[in-house]
Amino acid sequence: MKNPFAPRSVRSAGLSAASGASSLAALIIAHGLAGAAHAAEAAAATSNGGPGATATLDAVVVEDTKARQLSSPKFTEPLRDTPQTIVVVPSEVYLQQGASTLSDVLRNTPGITFAAGEGGSAASTAGDAFYLRGFDASNSIFIDGVRDVGAYSRDVFNLEQVEIAKGPAGTDVGRGASSGYINLVTKTPHLGDSVAATLSFGVDDASRGGERRRATLDADEALRNSPVPGTAVRLNLMGQDSAAVGRDFARNRGWAVAPSLALGLGTPTRATLAYQHNEQDNRPDYGLPGALFPGFVSNPPPPSVDRSTYYGFTADHDTVVSDAVTARLERDVSSDAHLTNQTRYSSNSRDAVVTGPGTNVASYDPATGLLTRSRQANRRDTSILSNQTNLTARAVTGPIRHDLSAGLELS
Repeated sequence: MKNPFAPRSVRSAGLSAASGASSLAALIIAHGLAGAAHAAEAAAATSNGGPGATATLDAVVVEDTKARQLSSPKFTEPLRDTPQTIVVVPSEVYLQQGASTLSDVLRNTPGITFAAGEGGSAASTAGDAFYLRGFDASNSIFIDGVRDVGAYSRDVFNLEQVEIAKGPAGTDVGRGASSGYINLVTKTPHLGDSVAATLSFGVDDASRGGERRRATLDADEALRNSPVPGTAVRLNLMGQDSAAVGRDFARNRGWAVAPSLALGLGTPTRATLAYQHNEQDNRPDYGLPGALFPGFVSNPPPPSVDRSTYYGFTADHDTVVSDAVTARLERDVSSDAHLTNQTRYSSNSRDAVVTGPGTNVASYDPATGLLTRSRQANRRDTSILSNQTNLTARAVTGPIRHDLSAGLELS
């Protein structure tokens, strides 16, 4: 086989292999001069507005965006400068997705998995039951920095953003799951009038009564004639009556109201008072029996069952009533010192009676074709009173800048 890179003689041109290198160099130089002459001609034609003339485009301005700030006063730096894995999901994202619960919002970040009926317990698998990096984080949910316990589904109608902190964070919120925590930031009044509303409706022909209806309202108004400067009010409302897609009888009903008042916005001293009331009257759904799952072997095999079949009772219910009152006082002691005090009281009550189909082999009898169901009841009442005080300060010593965050919490 011939070497394709070996030098070849060009006998047809009357040149030897020894003179091939100088001939090649001369050819390259000539080609370069011709290319330069062609470029000069093109430039001359362009300057004269001839063919190939360049068009003048509008100026393009590239601007930086404001760094997103975490809601907790314990964090002194913007999110991009905080050495911690924290994901912030703003309301613009999950509103466009049509999300209505915290579980829907948490699907926007990796590392979170949701309970799928493990154990079949009415207390452990209801509401916002999820795992963060493989650890149960259901009791590591916070609202405005205060722990919010209870196995219930949290609505997002009154949330400004959802903060997902991954990794150990005992210095942030105290005890909790070693995998991190979730903080929900509620809406507060702002200077400026705004009204936003959503209305959603859907029909699911595959199930009985499969209509889905939900409406929300978010209205903010600045009271310019108030004797206290910087006064604004905000009202958030929610109502829904929705069936579970593809399932019979299962429904989610609820309504909520969240008024809030702010004083002194734009001044060194600011005060905020907020209240939220939420009621849910749901009919829970614990899915299909384990005998219908792939891989289940029985003789004779289980009969074919439609996916929409409901195995509970119409008397099953999951009722939640929750209330929360928050009072926050902020004071700019100086341009470099900021003091915050927040008091929050929350209570929620959950009363549930659920019926689930059997999920193990013993629950289904192939000889009779009968399935054993299990019924459970759960009642839980929780309440938390918390007071948090936090001081942040900034100082400069020569070329070094210092940020101080100190706080006290009683709950």
